[in-house]
Amino acid sequence: MWSHLSKEDLEESTKQLPATKRQEILSLIAEIQRWNQVKDEVDAGPSKTAYLPPVQIDPGDDQRASRASSHPYNVAFESDDASISVDGKKSRRDNAGTNFTGVLAALVDREDSNDLQKILDDWYRGLRQALLTANAAAHERLISGLNRSMQDLMKREQQESDRLHSDIDSLHTLCRSYSRAIHQRDQTIANLSQALASQKEQTVLAQNFSAMKTEATDRRREAIQERLATSFYQKKLAQKIWLGWRSAQREDWKQRTEKACQQRAEEVCHKMADQYDSRIAELEEIIRKLREDNNRLREERDRVNVKARGALLRGVSVLKDEAEQFPANRIPSEGGGSGPGSRKESKDAVSGSDASDRTVQSRSGQDSDDREEEAKPVRSRHSSQARSSGSQNSRKPSNSSNRPSSKNDSPRAS
Repeated sequence: MWSHLSKEDLEESTKQLPATKRQEILSLIAEIQRWNQVKDEVDAGPSKTAYLPPVQIDPGDDQRASRASSHPYNVAFESDDASISVDGKKSRRDNAGTNFTGVLAALVDREDSNDLQKILDDWYRGLRQALLTANAAAHERLISGLNRSMQDLMKREQQESDRLHSDIDSLHTLCRSYSRAIHQRDQTIANLSQALASQKEQTVLAQNFSAMKTEATDRRREAIQERLATSFYQKKLAQKIWLGWRSAQREDWKQRTEKACQQRAEEVCHKMADQYDSRIAELEEIIRKLREDNNRLREERDRVNVKARGALLRGVSVLKDEAEQFPANRIPSEGGGSGPGSRKESKDAVSGSDASDRTVQSRSGQDSDDREEEAKPVRSRHSSQARSSGSQNSRKPSNSSNRPSSKNDSPRAS
């Protein structure tokens, strides 16, 4: 019955069913078509059995073993226990499907196609009856669902109509309240118009009164401004005269002050010039004494050097005489006589005399250096005093600084 139908026809016939039931029915029909193909292959002959799907018999199933022990064909098939996926990628079989495959394998082995045809027909009739029952139940559920949805829709429509009626009543009430408000507004506008007219008359009167008051105020303000301007002019004129008199007095006072300051500065400059002249005379006396000491020390150094040089020359001459008088036979020499040995000793004596001369000169130079170092602090102290006096002289006015310039040059040159 279902084997000659295509997939499109099946979908068209089950379009009105729910999606879940529709999918179940399509899967069952696909399973029926597949087993019909298996049946046709079995009826065709033993050569077609190679194309059957692989089957597995579970010998451990107690229920199937008890049924197989009673009769090889006594197998109960239930259409609701077998389910195969529509796309053919994966098949799931329960206990009834496993029994069916086991019996099918046994029948194929025995080559009893008539019994297999009978079993398949019974299974097909049971499956068709189950499909019809499921279709009728789905149709009843669909009708009941449509009735419930219709009742719900009618209830919602009744609620919507009730809500609309209540909205219309509220709008009528709102219109009546608006009409009353508009009437009250018209009355208020009329009252306000009358009040505005009376207020306008009062405003015009107030404007006239304020204009008169403003004119009187302006006249009084102009009179006050004239008096203030006259007093300000007189005050500025008196201030200008007073500033002229004050500037003249200030100029006279400034001249007198400058003269007094100049006289005081000249007195201070003369006094400082006298002080610095006496100080310069003292410093020149100190410098003169230092020069005398320096000259005396130099003369003493020269005398000491002359004495040391004379003593050195006398010592050298004595050493030479001793070297000449020294017996020649005491000096061992390979050539004999007093040639090289005596000359060597004379050279040693001359070098010794030169060394003694150098030591005397170094001692005399060291003594002179010590004297100069002792005189250096005195010179530095006097030079610092001279520099300080020169800086103070440079700060004097021009008329008093010209006089001691010739005296200040002498210590610096010295």
